[in-house]
Amino acid sequence: MSKPRYDWWSYMKAISRKYYARKGKELNGIAAKEQIAVEAAVEETKQLPDGPDRIKVVDLVLLRATHRIPGAALEVHISERTAQRWHADFIKLVAKYYGLFEILDKSWR
Repeated sequence: MSKPRYDWWSYMKAISRKYYARKGKELNGIAAKEQIAVEAAVEETKQLPDGPDRIKVVDLVLLRATHRIPGAALEVHISERTAQRWHADFIKLVAKYYGLFEILDKSWR
């Protein structure tokens, strides 16, 4: 059974894909909030025990968008399901730092 998508899902993916294009630029308003959310999600992901592998998957699929999930899984030597989970976890982290989860609650995982 597939998990339901949220209305904000594609928006979080879109702001993640703008990460490198905006990096180092002076941003204001919504663009700054988006960049801060992605940067915070990257930093939190790096702190996880398998952080370097997770960041590589996220980088390949979302940030640089050079691979799809199956290809990124092959690059990192993990299962496709694990890559899907890491991808989803990152998008949810971006949403959390963007302010969509005001109360820190594990129910979204």
